[in-house]
Amino acid sequence: MASEVRASGVDLSFAPVVDLGRGNRAIGNRACSEDPQVGAAFTAAYVRGMHAVGMAATLKHFPGHGTVLEDTHVYTAIDPRALDELRAQDLVPFQAGIAAGADAVMMAHVIYPQVAPEPAGYSPRWIQDILRGELGFRGCRRRAGARACTPGCRLRRGAGLPPGTGR
Repeated sequence: MASEVRASGVDLSFAPVVDLGRGNRAIGNRACSEDPQVGAAFTAAYVRGMHAVGMAATLKHFPGHGTVLEDTHVYTAIDPRALDELRAQDLVPFQAGIAAGADAVMMAHVIYPQVAPEPAGYSPRWIQDILRGELGFRGCRRRAGARACTPGCRLRRGAGLPPGTGR
């Protein structure tokens, strides 16, 4: 897939979807697996394959959108699980993708009230403490469905670099 898209001049893909497949209708068959270890192996291989042909990879939807049933483009989704459970399950494929050198992470609109009161894409706890701090991610991060704005606007709001600008 990456070599065909890269041949058309595209150098960043909003893929792979690394959410665990646990019944979310919006994620559907785009989920990498129900099993965190299978998802981790898939994610790392996908990122390496994209890099092999010169394409940047975006892991989505951090910290995991597969377990909630709601489509967050339409409804509010709340995942009541504790951070330890999320670390043992949903974060595993993201850790593998980050270790493989993923260039970007797209944030989920899911609320995880045991971790932070706001949706993950707006949460300093998720973005600064967990994604950047614990997992060591240094690339670009954006919210799913984020409206376009200038690079300066994004940087002032703490949204990271605009897509396609690399690390």
